[in-house]
Amino acid sequence: MSDTPSSSSDITCHATKWYLWRRVVPFAILPLLLSVYFFYDWKVGYPDKLKQYETFQRYKAENKIEEWPKFAASQGWSSQEPEKMDQRKIDEQFHWGVGVGILGAVCLIYYLLSYPKKLTADATSFTPPWGRAIPFASVHRIDKRPWKLKGLAKIYYKNSETTKKTVIDDLRFAGADKILARLEANFSGEIVDHEEVPSETTAEAPATKEESS
Repeated sequence: MSDTPSSSSDITCHATKWYLWRRVVPFAILPLLLSVYFFYDWKVGYPDKLKQYETFQRYKAENKIEEWPKFAASQGWSSQEPEKMDQRKIDEQFHWGVGVGILGAVCLIYYLLSYPKKLTADATSFTPPWGRAIPFASVHRIDKRPWKLKGLAKIYYKNSETTKKTVIDDLRFAGADKILARLEANFSGEIVDHEEVPSETTAEAPATKEESS
């Protein structure tokens, strides 16, 4: 959908694939998969290791170590001495599974609720995914310093007598740059851009030079 900053047609920005793969997958799907792995070790993997360890210790106590390799092979186990295992380690897998599973479930619910959200704009205002419409006229400061690196613009606006902040996120919402462009075209406040804000060393250098001359 083509759009110019001065146009009056509505702009609708949906979540990007980047948001899906960089937020939903690592913070929701992977913890849930890890939780399944912990539960498998709690129910199957670690009890089997405990059985191997206890059996080896019994062979060792009965002075039958020479028979261990043959017996281990018949069970599909390694002929090496098993690592030490106890019930505490098995219980830890359950606790890790529950903890990581809860974290993954909470993140998944949050992202499932937030993924369908949209960033929109009309001729006089824009609407963040979780909020109400913000009139362009209420915006008094735009901080674009994170824009090139993170695709974020911080928007400061007046709500009654209170100054509030929201963001326009170009990595999360495809086409958010069009909404930012429209906002700038209908804006008369302060715009902070990293290209226009010199570093301290750059700002101090000319002053130092003038003072020495």
